[in-house]
Amino acid sequence: MAFNRWTVLSLILLALGVIFWVWQGATHSNWTDVGVYAVGVTLIGFGLVGTLVSLAQPKAA
Repeated sequence: MAFNRWTVLSLILLALGVIFWVWQGATHSNWTDVGVYAVGVTLIGFGLVGTLVSLAQPKAA
């Protein structure tokens, strides 16, 4: 399992999504706001998918 720049970028996006959601909910007490979900889910989704894709092993022929 080798980390590359896409893995690092994806993990940063994942962390930003979680941090944004927790920060927004804690400071504004709106854990169920649609706008917070829109931003958080987008960042977390790209972070998860990017990490999985960048760490996937190529199939042997």
